[in-house]
Parts: sequence; C-alpha cells; structure tokens
Amino acid sequence: MGTIERVMKDVQYAIRTLAKTPTFTAIAVVTLATGIGATVGIFTIVNAVLLRPLPIRDPEQVGIVNAQEVKRHDTVGASWTKYEVMRASNHVFTSTAAYVDRDVTFGSGNTPEQILGARVTWTFFDVLGVPPALGRTFRPEEDVENASPVAIITDGFWQRQLGAAPDAVGRSIKIDGRDTVVVGVLPPGFRFQFSNREPQVYLTAVFTPAIMTAAQVRHGAGFLEYIVRLKPGVSFAQASSDLASVDAQYQRDFGSFVDANRYALHLVPFTENLVGVVRPALLMLLGAVGLVLLIACANVAHLLLARSAVRQREIAVRLALGASRPRLIQQFLTESLVLSLGGCALGAMMARSAIGLLVAHGPANIPRLRDVTADARVLAFSIAVSLLTAVIFGIAPAVRASGITVGVLNDGRGGGLTSRSSSRFHNLLAASETAITVTLLIAAGLLFQSLVRMQAVNPGFNPDHVYAARIALPRAKYAQPFQREAFFTQLIRNLQSAPGLTRVGATSVLPMNQENFGFFFFVEGQPSLGLGRDPVTSARHVSADYFDVMRIPLRRGRTFTDGDNAQSRPVAIVNETTARRYFPNVDPVGRHFAITGDNVPREIVGIVGDVRFDGPARSDQDEVYLPYRQVPWPTMTVVAASSLGADQIAAVLRREVTRLDPDQAVAELTTMQHVVAASTTQQQFTTSLLGAFALLATTLAVIGLYGVTTLFVNQRRHEFGIRMALGAQRSAVLLLVIRQGMRAILGGAVVGLLGAFAASRVLSGLLFGITATNPVTYAAAAGALCIVGLVACYVPARRAVAIDPALALRHE
Repeated sequence: MGTIERVMKDVQYAIRTLAKTPTFTAIAVVTLATGIGATVGIFTIVNAVLLRPLPIRDPEQVGIVNAQEVKRHDTVGASWTKYEVMRASNHVFTSTAAYVDRDVTFGSGNTPEQILGARVTWTFFDVLGVPPALGRTFRPEEDVENASPVAIITDGFWQRQLGAAPDAVGRSIKIDGRDTVVVGVLPPGFRFQFSNREPQVYLTAVFTPAIMTAAQVRHGAGFLEYIVRLKPGVSFAQASSDLASVDAQYQRDFGSFVDANRYALHLVPFTENLVGVVRPALLMLLGAVGLVLLIACANVAHLLLARSAVRQREIAVRLALGASRPRLIQQFLTESLVLSLGGCALGAMMARSAIGLLVAHGPANIPRLRDVTADARVLAFSIAVSLLTAVIFGIAPAVRASGITVGVLNDGRGGGLTSRSSSRFHNLLAASETAITVTLLIAAGLLFQSLVRMQAVNPGFNPDHVYAARIALPRAKYAQPFQREAFFTQLIRNLQSAPGLTRVGATSVLPMNQENFGFFFFVEGQPSLGLGRDPVTSARHVSADYFDVMRIPLRRGRTFTDGDNAQSRPVAIVNETTARRYFPNVDPVGRHFAITGDNVPREIVGIVGDVRFDGPARSDQDEVYLPYRQVPWPTMTVVAASSLGADQIAAVLRREVTRLDPDQAVAELTTMQHVVAASTTQQQFTTSLLGAFALLATTLAVIGLYGVTTLFVNQRRHEFGIRMALGAQRSAVLLLVIRQGMRAILGGAVVGLLGAFAASRVLSGLLFGITATNPVTYAAAAGALCIVGLVACYVPARRAVAIDPALALRHE
C-alpha cells in the first residue's frame, strides 16, 4: 500500500472514530478553534501592518529624514535650506525628495471640501518608485516659483470626486481657489501615510509653506520631512554617518541659520518610521495569543489522555493483531490533525468576523489597519499553526496511549497506563496553563491600570459640550495678515450671535491633536543668544474667548480681549510650566519676552494652566499664547461650546463661513471629547485585546483544572470508598482532592509570576504611571486565579465526598 493510500485510510478511520464521540469532538474542535482563530486573527493584523511589503519599490532602501534636537532628541521638521545642501553634497543617496502635509480646499461645485494635501518636490514619486496608473509624475519645470499649478491625485480621490473619468488627466480642478491641472492618478494600492490623515492631492512648490515667510524659509525654519533612497549596498548606518557630515558642512556654511546648531538630521528606515510605534504592542499581542493557543492545546491534550484510557481495549486488540507502536502513534496523530484542521476551519471563520470588528472599530493611528486582508502568508501561517498544534497537543497522548500493553485484554486494567503517571502528566499540563494565565493576567492588569491612569490625567481643559472644526485659508487668496485676521474676527462675531452657541473661540493648535509650532525666544533680563541658540517654546495663536470656551483656568493676570489687536502693544500669555522654568521666584505678569526673529518685546499679561497638547503622557511642555489679532494665522480651529447637536452646529458654521466666503471649505466637525478619547485609542486597543486574551486564557485554564480534578476523582473513586468505609472523615477526602488541584495551581502561579517579571522589560515601554513590576498587580493576578482555581477544584471535590462507600466498593 502506498504512503498516500495509507494516509487517506488513516484520515478516513480518524473521521469515523471521531464521529462516534460527537460530544468529545465538538468540545475539542471548539477549544482549538478559539485558540487558532485568535492566533490567526492577530497574525493577519501583524502581517498587514508589519510584514506585508509596502507598495513602493525596494522599501528597504527608502528612508525618512527629519530634524532632531541634539539634547532632548525631540523630532521636528527640517528646513528647505538644509535639504538643498543635503541633495547637493551627500554621497549615499540615489535620489531625494521633500514633502509636507497641508490642508487644502477642493472646489467641488457649490460645496467646497477641505481635504488633506501634500506639497512635494518633483522627485517625490521617483524616490518612492511609484509610477502613476494614469498620466505621469511631476517635471522639474513644474517645481519652481510662479509655475502653473499641477496635481497628482490618489485613486480614491479620482473615484470619489472625478467619477473615475478616463479623461481625468489633463482636466483642471480647483485647489485653494486656483485652477490646477491633473497630470497623474496614483495606483489603487498606493498609500503613503497609511492613516486616517492621508493626502489625497499631491502638489509641487514645497518651499512655499502657508505659515512662514520667505525670509524664514531662507534662514532655516523647519517644516519639512525628507524622503531618500539609498544607493545599493549602502547601509542606514553609513547613510547616517554621511548626514552627520552634511550637518557639519551646513554649520560651517550657514552657522547663523536657525537650524545650524541645535538640530541634526535624523534618518530612519521608511518602514520603521511607519510602524515603529505600534510594533511592540502588536508583537506583544501576537505572543499573548500564542500563549492562549498553548492553553487550548493543553486542554485538548487533557481530553485525548482521558479518551485514551477509555480506548485501552481497542488499542490492546490492535497490538494483538500485529499493529506496531509507530503505526499506532501515526494513527493517533492523524486523529489530532483532523481535530486541528477542523479547529482551523472554524477558527478561520471566527477570525474573519473578529477582524472585521477590529478594522471597523480599531484606532485610526495604526497604519494599514484598514488594509487588513488574508493573503498567501496568512494561509500558510494557518496551515502551519494547524500542523504544529496537532503535534503539540497530540504527540504526548499518542505516545502514552501506545504504551498500553496486551495485558489489558486479561484484566482490563493491569497493562494500561498507571493512574499515578497519568495524574502527574495531567498536573503538569494544568500547572503550565496556570503559569501562562497568571502571566497574561498580570500583563493585562498592568495595561489596564496604565490606561486608567492615562485617561484620568487632567488634559488642562474641559472637553464637555465643546465642538471643533478646522478652517484653512488658502495662501493665494489670504496672503496678507490683515485678511486672515478680518475673516476669523468676523466669523467668530457672527457665530457668537448665532442662537444656541454659548461661547465661541479659535486656536491655531488644537490640544491633543499631535500638531505643534514654535519659535526661539528670550526673556527680559537675559541676552539673546541668537536664532538657533535661544530656547524654543510652543506657540498657540488664540482668540480672546478661547480660554473661556475650553475652560482653561487663569492662574494670574488676565486673558486676551478684542482690544489686543495690531494697533495695541504686543502681549502674550504663558502657561505655568513656562512661568516656572523661565521666571523662577519672579511674578511673570508684567514682564516681557521677545521672539528672537523680530526682537519685539511682548508683555506677559496672564498665566494659564498647563494643557496636554501632545497627549496625556507629556506634561512638561512650554506654551506661549499670542492673540491671533496681533499675529494672524492662516489655519485656525474654531471651537464652540453649545448644547446643540453636532449636525445643527455644523450647519450654523457652514452657513456663516459661506456668508463670508462661498469658496471656503470647513473640515468635518468633531467633539473635544472625541479628540481626548482619540489620544488613547491605541492603548485602548492593546489593553482591550490583551484583556480579552487573559479572560479567555483564564476560562480555558479553569476548564482544564476542572477536568484534571474530575479525572483525579474518577480514577481514585474506589480508593475514596475504602477510605470512607474505614472511617475517614469526608472533610479529609475533600481536602485531599482540593490539595491535589491546588498543588498544580500554586506551582503554576509561581512560574507565572517569574514569567511576568521576565517580561517586564517588554511591558515597561507600553505603560504609563505604573511600573512593570508593580507588586499589587502581581499579587492580585495570582490571588484571583488561585481563588477561581479553588472553586474549580471544589466542585469535583464535593462529588468525591458524596460517593457512597458501599456502591463504590461494589462497583469495583
């Protein structure tokens, strides 16, 4: 008989055998499906986010370059001037490009739309190695000042806004009020930022930022990121060394520029820049779900061991008829494989449903999460997991079952598996499950406490019933500061008089929105060290009522008024951190500071509480508030406190903006409560999944422990009958059974505590406000599992003491 025929007969026999015990088969398949489904589901996400090749040519040769502060290592935008030096003097890149995100207005008929665009150099798509699906990339002559505007659009924009028109290339569209010719349409699979804020339109002229003057750009103001392609054979370490030479040359040639001394170019691989933040959490989840799969395997191993005891006569007969022990092991492993494949099929369906929920409700800041699909790698992983799982849970029961002797046919008992050795193996499996569960419970408990503490952080403002909408004024139409000031001043006045809006304000930087802008400054009584050497502070341009709308507490002095305008003396408000850091032991109110670039003294008229602009984890940020009527900003976020619904507020805002400028777009309205919640969505995602895995592991471990204790009671039923017939107290039998189960629990708990401690270094990078070795969490996790395990042991123990000694002896 050929090998294939033998395997097929083994499979057919395994299916018939399993069909005779449908309850056992169903329990085993569902248990495996739970572990395999969860594992495949998480791997599918890991595959899409971390493993799947990026839709660019040779992504391993592409890197992102930004500026990093030398002392604090904070990452900021790099300058156009340094980009030109890097492009001309580097020896390690085949091509370079620069880009910056920017809100733009797309004029689509009567309803203009605000979308995210990107300004890029003409080499941008050549560096990425992404040719357009339609049309062409940019040309050098299109990337100079005063060139006619051109655009390359994404496939999604082409489908949604242009109806997938075949003649889209060459068509003119309105971008920021200017006729812009579409020269290319990107392929459907192209993603650059892979997030909810993904550019839809790519434009040239990156050197004309909306928030800076031409003089600031020429003197090294940072606002860009660079993208580079390494030459073949050049490592990222070699490229970083070459960039250090670029920094040194730049410092020699442009020592007075703002970015010459404080900032250095920082290179990271493109993939690392994209997924580096989420990689630890995803790998931790993959490891955690792998542990859950091990517990599921241990549970099925319990079932197979118990089943092999029932099948002792069958095995003995087959041995008597000439079956070899390797042949028996092969047959039992075939049964395990059939169970595993059944669990894989059911688990795949469970995983598909779970992935749909995770993609729909997962955080938008996990890159490529929306592109999660099963591919050949996921299929191969599923098959490999099924095979490995079959071996893990099947090999030990198969080997032990093959140890049965023909002597079982004589007495049905003597030649089989010994109860003592069987119990030891069951206890080892139960202890392993307990150890894994304790480790997962500790990790989940630490992440949960971290999330609670993060969410409990006072953001510095009150988000309740506050709505926000971003408005970006086109540079071409609102080139002069007085035009921007007039627009937002009138808009705020109109909104303040609208029914239902109790308080209205505006800010250039919305808290917890991961945006920032700053300037060099020096305080009264201290000499200026010059651009690039003075301290840097974060700047926010706000309206007079902004602090009232956001309920940011005033600590001293006053807030802004409408009288703080271009005709009045320059004023500012600082936060408490700035007051402490730069005015120690002195009242800052009434004192002055100056922006290094203009040297205009600004009087500090008030101190307000700190606001967590960069999220709940960052608390030491300097903040200076400027009245937007003195320093008008082209992009402002209108904030309004109201008891109206979001749709009503959006309609009022849209109406008032249209009255001022029919061509001006408004971004989608959001609530500040949503903004605050979004700042911890990634932590919520990780904590929720790990908590679910820990709960699942606990459930499986308790079921396994219950099964082990029940098997122990059944195996020693005759012994318990004799003990009680000879006068043993039922409480003594009860304690004997419980002690048997608790021995495995306590041993596993100790190992689990050590495992959690060993994994503390991995966890520490994901925690906030709590250490990875918090003793209370360790004790609570181990204690909780011991209590639940005690209950799991107590139920079978009660059955043991309920045994009638006479019936037990008679049955034996």
